[in-house]
Amino acid sequence: MSTDPNERALTMPTRPHREPCPDGMDPGTCAAELHRLRSENEDLTKKLDGAQRSVAELNSLFECSVARSNALVLDSEISSLLLEGIFNASHDAIWIVDRDFKIVRVNRRLASLVGQERQELIGRRCHDVITSPRCGTADCALKRLIDGKDRTPILTDVEVSFGGEGTMSCILSASLSYDPCGEVLGIVEAFTDITARKQAESALQRANEELARLSTTDGLTGLANRRRFDEVLQTEWLKLRREKKYLSLVMADVDFFKRYNDTYGHQPGDLCLSSVAKAIRSQVKRPADLAARYGGEEFAAILPSTDPEGARHVAELIRGEVERLNLPHAASSAADHVTISVGVASLVPRDGVPPGELIRRADEALYRAKKEGRNRTVLDVGDVGG
Repeated sequence: MSTDPNERALTMPTRPHREPCPDGMDPGTCAAELHRLRSENEDLTKKLDGAQRSVAELNSLFECSVARSNALVLDSEISSLLLEGIFNASHDAIWIVDRDFKIVRVNRRLASLVGQERQELIGRRCHDVITSPRCGTADCALKRLIDGKDRTPILTDVEVSFGGEGTMSCILSASLSYDPCGEVLGIVEAFTDITARKQAESALQRANEELARLSTTDGLTGLANRRRFDEVLQTEWLKLRREKKYLSLVMADVDFFKRYNDTYGHQPGDLCLSSVAKAIRSQVKRPADLAARYGGEEFAAILPSTDPEGARHVAELIRGEVERLNLPHAASSAADHVTISVGVASLVPRDGVPPGELIRRADEALYRAKKEGRNRTVLDVGDVGG
């Protein structure tokens, strides 16, 4: 054994460190309390570690959420910009109005039609900006949409005045807009300019009407042609058969017209026929009456609801008007001027009797007028009842 005190101190066994016990506490109790406190400390340390990990995880989730939110906001802004671009690039005039018909959004096209800046239009009522026949009235289609009387989207042709300057033909399309809960926010309304189409349709309609007129009009005299004569005669025959009223027919022929052509030539002959046609038209005045060129130098007048004496009176007026033209006709055996011979027939149409019967009788009366010396009117004296 070493005698060196320092050496002995280095080689002596180390005693376990003991926490001092509070005064008066039993060592066993003190040890148990220390053990309990160490266990609680370890539990708190573990919970603190867990809380720190949770905070880290929450921070990570929050950062991801913020990133996603920023991405969604960016996407929303991009979408909004794209929609705004489409909204303003549209050739249609578009606006959105709220439930009080106040403008909340308007595109460039509509603003340009009105002649104002877009911001100047916001908040104004739509019917104060444009005018259309039913704008601002109880019959307004937009009002019916808002009121729920008819929520079918509107698609119709309208005539619209933007800003009170001129009128534009448009296709109006309008439908309700809703919030996420299904409540009505207002109306999206678009106006498609169809003025050019309408003008083309009108031009086509006029052309068709002119073609229809030409197809039923004699090119030389301007009177109805034979085709139109046949149509009207058939229509009036059926109508007056139902009504049991007279239908009268006047047939006139220019006396010695072939001699006129041979003497004066075909161009003066055409002028003669045109003048006679004008004289006939001047005496066939009622809207339902029809003056027609029946063929060659022969003319006819259909007189609905006219009895025999009335028809004879009109025929005499026509004959006298032609005489008053005082067109020279040196080759005529009837007079030294152009004259006509006239045959008149009147019937009350009935079942089993065709319209041709009226033509036959008027033609026979015309034949007798020629045979009796021309330049006269002869009335058919057959059975006027048919």
